Amino acid sequence: MKEYYVYFSGYSKLSGMFEEIGIKVGAKDQFSALSTAWSESINNGEFNLYSCIQLCGIWWTATPLDLQDYFNASAEYEKYRINYLKNIEVPNASIGYTTGSEKYHDAQISEHYWSLYTIQQIAKDLGKPHGMLPPAIYTELHYATSFVDIFDQQGDYPKAQALMDKITGAQNWDISSMHFINCLFREEYTHLLGEYTNLTKHFSKDGIFPRHADTEDNQYKYVHRWAHARKYPTVSSLPFFDENSVIVNSHTIQYDWQTLILKKEALKPENQIPINSLWTPRSGGEANSDVGGDRLIEVENLITGEIAHWARSSFLGILRPEISANIDYIAIKKELAEAKL
Repeated sequence: MKEYYVYFSGYSKLSGMFEEIGIKVGAKDQFSALSTAWSESINNGEFNLYSCIQLCGIWWTATPLDLQDYFNASAEYEKYRINYLKNIEVPNASIGYTTGSEKYHDAQISEHYWSLYTIQQIAKDLGKPHGMLPPAIYTELHYATSFVDIFDQQGDYPKAQALMDKITGAQNWDISSMHFINCLFREEYTHLLGEYTNLTKHFSKDGIFPRHADTEDNQYKYVHRWAHARKYPTVSSLPFFDENSVIVNSHTIQYDWQTLILKKEALKPENQIPINSLWTPRSGGEANSDVGGDRLIEVENLITGEIAHWARSSFLGILRPEISANIDYIAIKKELAEAKL
């Protein structure tokens, strides 16, 4: 039994940014560790606050006495850092419109690829003569054999044999075969015997290679949502936000310090205007996490500054971060103040 650190990335429903989530597990090998980590994520409450959950990587402390394991751990660390940049830093830069970030991140990713190449070359010199498998694709080779089984089950024996030939070639350090395996796991599809085969569904949490919690969930839609989020600079531009504007199931999590949307029907008819819908708790406390919803929360109106007490059940939930970030509270307050003069 060995300790493994499994790293995931996910889009935080509260911050509106991609973040890292780590799990430490004990397992007999890295493959059991990955399986265990995905299983534990289901019951981990922290994961409920994230969507677009993807595997960033796995790392463990290895002894040089086992050269294969030692080089595997070194290679997996570099792959983890590459995925960290691609899964977290790059989309966050897109969300934050960080100038110059593309070249900076490309340079960082290239550095880790170069380190991975160096590890591979050293392992080839030291270990290939003794039967060592290429550490840069050791994990991929393990899972690739399961794709052979799928083709066999489908009765596509020529394709199964073609893939097995590629796996055997990669195990023997054939450059073309290693590149083929790399592409299969990077692109999630392959060309065998001149035929395109999409394998994306097998890269889900319960698939052959557990990379994505949900293969339909992807970074693009979150970055796109931020890029196309409407701005609210005036009183007239402010709508009465509805269920589509709040974080899904946010009524089940704590409300501390969040932007809350009051249900329209909670207000008297004469007060049912957008500026009366935006509130935030004035302090933390049990009431903010009272899912039952009957306890009163002391809240402050984010525009008018009014202090009130509303039952937790009076709120639709927490406003999505990309919407909240585009409300120009200063301009709206100024407009209201000038209107009173």
